[in-house]
Amino acid sequence: MQLVEALEHEHRSRTPIGRLALQRGKLDSHQLLLLLGEQIAAQRPFGEVAIELQTMSRRDVADLLMAQAEESRPLTTILLEMGVVDPSTLDEELTRYYQNKPDFETCAVD
Repeated sequence: MQLVEALEHEHRSRTPIGRLALQRGKLDSHQLLLLLGEQIAAQRPFGEVAIELQTMSRRDVADLLMAQAEESRPLTTILLEMGVVDPSTLDEELTRYYQNKPDFETCAVD
């Protein structure tokens, strides 16, 4: 299925959080290798392991996830490049989606 292929492409194109942490000075190479080993052993997300082992704070992980998301190519761009959808259909579908999407900012939370 083309959508699955596009999602996998988007996922593969993301810079791993561990690499971002190393580049931004949140971890040194020794800490990164230890965390990667723990991540593999625990089969859990890198950020969860880093927080649990107190190698990074929740804020550090959140900042890295935001940076990762900002660097990622939008799925819509990938779908267009793959020819899965044409620009006018994409615009129509996105317009319909955003018109029917609940406005969470106006929802009251008790």
